[in-house]
Formats: sequence, structure tokens, C-alpha cells
Amino acid sequence: MTGRASRLALIAIVATLALAVVILVVSAVLDSLPGTSGTAAKGPTSSSSASKDSNNSPTDASPDGSEGTSPSNPTDDESSPGTGSTDDRTSSEVLPAPKEKSPIGLPPSPPLAPLVGTPLPPTASATDTLVSGFPTEVISLNPDTTVHTSSVASAQNRLQVTLTATTTSATASVLEFYRVSFAQHKLVDSVAPAAAGSSALLFSRGADTILLTVTPTASGGSTYSVFGAFTAAT
Repeated sequence: MTGRASRLALIAIVATLALAVVILVVSAVLDSLPGTSGTAAKGPTSSSSASKDSNNSPTDASPDGSEGTSPSNPTDDESSPGTGSTDDRTSSEVLPAPKEKSPIGLPPSPPLAPLVGTPLPPTASATDTLVSGFPTEVISLNPDTTVHTSSVASAQNRLQVTLTATTTSATASVLEFYRVSFAQHKLVDSVAPAAAGSSALLFSRGADTILLTVTPTASGGSTYSVFGAFTAAT
């Protein structure tokens, strides 16, 4: 029994060693095969690289906004409120007052020279003729005129003149003659009140005025009167 037991124990030891050798050989063979342990070991690394690549992508923003922020539009940044753009600054600036111009945008015209000059004639009157000092350069006579009365009156730098006359011209012709004549002196006409059967025009330029009244006669002519008030330069 003792010899048999010894042989069984030896067999068991040999079998165990053989099994261990087989396990080692199988393990060595499996390690040498491609795509087994090497592929399995590299798996987490590839996953980690992919994770890092996705984190470094320029389209993904990190939680604190310090990395991966997509570039913004410069135009939007410049025009956004609160950035102090040029339009915002200039809209709040106070522009200087424009220089004074006429209502139509042209520079003011130079002042007109007075219609009468100094020294003014002394106060006087005449019948059937023009009085001395009458301003014929301003108030001319209508063609074919017969003077009835005329006068001048002066005080300081003011001059008043009167004229009554008769002409063979029709009323419309007399009115048109003085419109053209006074327009040359920059006198502007407007319709003035008149007695029944008469027509009147008021001509004005600053402080100077002339009132013309025309009445038709039975012969087809007209009688007319002129009253003028002028300011001379001092």
C-alpha cells in the first residue's frame, strides 16, 4: 500500500505540472495572436483621444467660455449697443449753429441804397409844373402827362412828395407804366383800397412807400395822383 500510494502521489504531481505547462503554452499562444490583448489594451487610449479631440473642437464651448469659443462677427460687435460706435457718438454731439442765410438758402443780399439822398430839398409846392427838388429819378412822368400840382416836404431825413396830373393814356396803361418804372427801384406793388371807379397800387421797399391812384376820364384818358414817403441816409 505504501508503494502504490507513492506512485499515485507522483502521478498527481506530474499531472499538475503538465496542466500548468499547458496553461502557460496556451497563454503564450493567445498573447502572440494579433487583435487580442494589444487591441484590447489600446481601446481605452483611443476612446480617451477621441474624447480629447471632441473637447478641443472649436465649435464646443467649455463651461467657463475660455476655450473652444467660436469667433464672433466683428460687424455685430461694433454695432452692438454700448460699444461706443461712431454713429452713437456723433448723434449726441451738438453741432454749431449755421450761418444766417436767406429763406431760400442764399447769402443775405447787400442793403439797398436809399431812393433819395441828402441834402433834402426845402418844403415847397408848384402848380402846372414840377416843384424844384421833386425826385424825378424815382417818380417819372407817364407819357403825354399834364402836371396840375406838385409838392415836396422834408423834415430831418424824411421826404414826402405829391403829384396830380392828367394823361391821354388809359388807366391800365398808367398802372403798367408805373409797375415797370418802380420795379427798377426794387419797389414791390400790391393792390390798395381806392374810391369807386378808381384803381390804386401801393409800392413799397423797406421804409419807402409810393401810393398811386388812377381814375379814367370820359375822353379815354386818365387822371392820376402820386404820394411818396422816403427816408434818406443820415
